Amino acid sequence: MWSFEPSRRTSRALGVAAIAGLSLLLGGCYTRTEEQWYDNGVLRSRGPVLAWSGLRHGEWIFQHANGEPKERGAYAQGYRVGVWTQWYPDGQLRARGERIPDPASGSSPRHGPWVYWHENGIPAARGIYERGLSEGVWERTLDDGGLDGDRSGVHHQGELLGFPVAGAPKDDQE
Repeated sequence: MWSFEPSRRTSRALGVAAIAGLSLLLGGCYTRTEEQWYDNGVLRSRGPVLAWSGLRHGEWIFQHANGEPKERGAYAQGYRVGVWTQWYPDGQLRARGERIPDPASGSSPRHGPWVYWHENGIPAARGIYERGLSEGVWERTLDDGGLDGDRSGVHHQGELLGFPVAGAPKDDQE
């Protein structure tokens, strides 16, 4: 009578294959790390991708050619999700806010509060996005910190309605 007694190595391989297959079947996160490099040898980007689709999935970091961080955030099945942070090449903070997936458009628009900074570290703009369009009161400043009255005001569906925020000069007052 014949019997099959799998070796330890075979059992482990079958177990890993079964787990990976189940993970794929259930839409799991069996991932591999992907890296890209600049010609000067500096890491350009690093993060996990889903092994079965190649879609980015998990925490990613992008760097400038000088090695300083450029952008950091997470992906979920190819869409940017959660809080994303961006930096200038000198390491100064550039922007921070949240992104959400929009499968209908295939994009990941900004959504919720966002803050932007000038290269000198002074806040440049703050406001709220609604599925990628500026909404509500937006306050924008010049690089010296003064209020930019021409670009600050109430926004609706990405358009400036022209109502200045408190402290901004009005067009009819000179």
